[in-house]
This record gives sequence, C-alpha cells and structure tokens, in this order.
Amino acid sequence: MAIMFVRAQVISRGAGRSIVSAAAYRHRARMMDEQAGTSFSYRGGASELVHEELALPDQTPAWLWSAIEGRSVAGASEVLWNAVDAFEKRADAQLARELIIALPEELTRTENIALVREFVRDNLTSKGMVADWVYHDKDSNPHIHLMTTLRPLAEEGFGPKKVAVTGEDGAPLRVVTPDRPKGKIVYKLWAGDKETLQAWKIAWAETASRHLALAGHDIRLDRLMWRPIGENCRIFFSVSGPIMVGAVGPTANTGSAIPPCLSRCWTMYFAVIRNLIRKRCTPLAILPSVRSISGTAMP
Repeated sequence: MAIMFVRAQVISRGAGRSIVSAAAYRHRARMMDEQAGTSFSYRGGASELVHEELALPDQTPAWLWSAIEGRSVAGASEVLWNAVDAFEKRADAQLARELIIALPEELTRTENIALVREFVRDNLTSKGMVADWVYHDKDSNPHIHLMTTLRPLAEEGFGPKKVAVTGEDGAPLRVVTPDRPKGKIVYKLWAGDKETLQAWKIAWAETASRHLALAGHDIRLDRLMWRPIGENCRIFFSVSGPIMVGAVGPTANTGSAIPPCLSRCWTMYFAVIRNLIRKRCTPLAILPSVRSISGTAMP
C-alpha cells in the first residue's frame, strides 16, 4: 500500500550521536570513526539492505573523487562522513540531515530505485548536494534513509552553512538599516529550511505518483502529512487509508488499541503513533479515507 511518509531529522553531536555510526547502521556495514578511534559494525542486518548509492553532484571536488576511488559504496560513505566529522569543530555541531521516506509497495524494487534516483537528481544533486541513500526492506516495509551534508562541497573540504541570498542580477540582497546605510546582507541556510522540506515533500509526492502511473497503478500520493488545524490539534493525511485526528495534551492516553481499519497498514500506524506519543497525543477519531494529490548513481 502506497503511503505518504517523509520525515526529516538532523544528526548532531549535541545529541551524542556519531555520524559515522549512523552511516554504518544505514549501510549495514562496518565503518571506522577516525575522530573517536572506534569502529561500528551493523552487518547483522545486511539482509534488509536492498540497494545503496552515494550520489554526487557534477561539481564534486577532486579531493573527494580521489578519496573514494576504488571503494565500495559503503566505503565511500565512510570517507565522506569522516571528512564531515573532521571538518566540524564545535562539540554540538550539526553534521547531516536525514530523510526517511516510505516507498510504494506497488512498485518493484527496480522501479523504486528508479523513482529514488529521479527524486535525488532533480532535488539534490542538481543543486550541488550529496545524497548518501540506502534502500531497506524488512517485513514488507520498503523505505529509504537519505543523508545529505549541511555544507556544500568545496575545493578545500566544505563551504559555509549560510550563504547570501542573491537577486536577479546575482548580487547579494541587502536590508538597509539606520546603523547600516549600505545594507546588511541577507543570508539563508545552504542546506535549506522548513520551506525546503515542504518543497521536497511536494516533489516526492509528484514524482512517486508519476512513477506509480507509469507502472499502471491508479494511485496518487498526498503531499501533506501533518497539517495543523488549531493550536492543539493536527490531522494525519494518508493516501488511500484513514485520517487520524490527534489532540495534544499532557493528560492524553496513548494506550489506545490498534484501530481495525489500520491493521493492514502497520507502517503508517506506527509512524502516526510515534508522532502522537512524542507530542503526548491520543487518537480521537478515524475518518473516511481520502485520495488527493496534493537520482544519479556514483560512477
């Protein structure tokens, strides 16, 4: 069953996480954290790994090509994330953004790989971003983990996390203030913000829906996942399954039984429940279903 599930998280030292360990777990491989002098091995889950790629932009600098030459995908990932880890000096540094995306069960593995490659090409590598992604499938739960750097690749390592916003003429935009008559340059996060994530969700829904149609399936993904409808209430939108309404509150009871209409869709149910528990919510109602719509491999 095709569901719309796109979740983002930032992997940071401040949360006590190792970026190399995170990469090793996702690639189901053994990797050495050069900064910590510790190795991590997650080969026990190798049967869940369907496919892995490190997609790089056209303008990838020579130092990275040289460092990953002759290595496996997991080996190249190990090099990349050790480089990121060595570059960041702050104890609470943010190291990567990860997207976790559910794949349509209706598509074959080959079709899902083509779907992810197109999404990666159009939304990440074409904009100069790295996409280290893996395709997992366990208990009929196909999904990808996609990690990307928070800094652009540069000739000497990595560039700044914040870049100037430019106008149509290519010049930096400035905001004039009394103390800065020449104007203060406006900056933005190079890796994107909440609006970028929303754009990625829309792009995923549209790309996945197109690939489903090409494969002969009359299914369209909804780009919306959680939509606020009030200060203490949110709605979960699905593709062809139910909508769950949750109320936020410290007295919410999270011990509700699994609704019968969700028994066929474990992935969506647990995704919803995890969010409800995290936000101290409780399921209030199950409403009728809704149908609405809202890539480059390493050589």
